[in-house]
Amino acid sequence: MHLFPIPGLTCGGCLGFVTRALQDIDQQVRIEANLLDRTVRVISVRFESVLLHTLRQAGFPAEPVLLPWDDRRPSYHRQAIASPVSGTVENVEAGSAFRSVA
Repeated sequence: MHLFPIPGLTCGGCLGFVTRALQDIDQQVRIEANLLDRTVRVISVRFESVLLHTLRQAGFPAEPVLLPWDDRRPSYHRQAIASPVSGTVENVEAGSAFRSVA
């Protein structure tokens, strides 16, 4: 899931352009928008860099937002890693730099 603030997202018409642009690169994309906050949440198989490039090309430049670790996510999004040095166990989200020591 990606969260993008889009300053130019001011109306439903803008959201339509954003939606069509993202659907052009991923037909299965899921988009949730908050027009008051001018943000979109995007669930896509595409890399974040591709999504950002597509939004910029459509005239709606955005920046990524780093989301904090969320322990409410299903366990299959996390894996436990035991440190051979200290013996502690860390929960690490696949593909994430955010870690929490258990």
